[in-house]
Amino acid sequence: MEKVLAEKIEELSEYGFAFAPARIITTAVQLDLFSALDEAKTSEELAQAKGLSHRGVTRLLEALVALGILNKREGRYLLEGPMRQLFLPSFPLFMGHYFLHIQNLHRMWDHLPQVVISGKQAERDKNPEFPATLARGLFPLHWFQALDLGGKLKLPDKGKVLDVAGGSGVWSAGILKHHHHLQGVLLDLPPVVERAAKPILKEIGLLDRYEFLPGDMFETDWGRAYTCIILGHICHALGEDGVKNLIAKSRQALSPQGILIIIDFLPNSRSPFPFIFNINMLIATKEGRVYKQEEYSQWLRDGGFIIQEILPLQDNKGSKALIATLR
Repeated sequence: MEKVLAEKIEELSEYGFAFAPARIITTAVQLDLFSALDEAKTSEELAQAKGLSHRGVTRLLEALVALGILNKREGRYLLEGPMRQLFLPSFPLFMGHYFLHIQNLHRMWDHLPQVVISGKQAERDKNPEFPATLARGLFPLHWFQALDLGGKLKLPDKGKVLDVAGGSGVWSAGILKHHHHLQGVLLDLPPVVERAAKPILKEIGLLDRYEFLPGDMFETDWGRAYTCIILGHICHALGEDGVKNLIAKSRQALSPQGILIIIDFLPNSRSPFPFIFNINMLIATKEGRVYKQEEYSQWLRDGGFIIQEILPLQDNKGSKALIATLR
């Protein structure tokens, strides 16, 4: 029993500082340290260039080396290899936006006790930059999943792929990279289209294959006869009626031989993440939650669809793609 208790104490203690690596990375992003480390510098040179304390910068750089983000040789620190693509803002896979988003989530999670008591989402000031920042931040998380999914799909030789509330366009872009005959249509709020989707699609060489529908996904006319419609990680932010509404709109907009793809976290016994993310939806949304596979299956049947295939995505968070066709 003592051994079991000791192991559990060690395991649980790890949760206590689970916040720290993200906070260290976010601080480096906020201070724009990574851009300055495209060339090797000593901590003293970096501190002087940025007008920061040598003591503080040195400890931050040493932590970033320990986290495997920076390299250190002969007393000089450098961002190199794959980390350049992940932490230099000029690259589409830049993760700085993601860590800034995580910092905002940390502040919201401070309200969790009150949210549990009231059952109502946390109050927060509306940030007009939030949707575009989130869209850019999620692109690197989903890009290789989208490429993998796109390579597994068998689609017609021509047609259009509609990415609903598509953010950066990551899910449709992963399909278009494999299916060169298809065109993309991205529907999202105007700031997201202009500040997230268009810049990223240009950076990955797909902008000329897209049309854009700036607007609210519930109010905008989607159009008709799509080869493929994607609801990528958006249903969990909605209540049940909202999900059913999107399924109904998908039925109207899809071609008779088209496919509807719903991508989301599905609860399972192998990963705790969907259950943790379910708390995130409790804090951040009015009605959103993580839905079970059985719920999606029922709503799709009621909406005139049948699931043909369920594809696991390349992550450890329980993400899957439900591939449905019209009945």
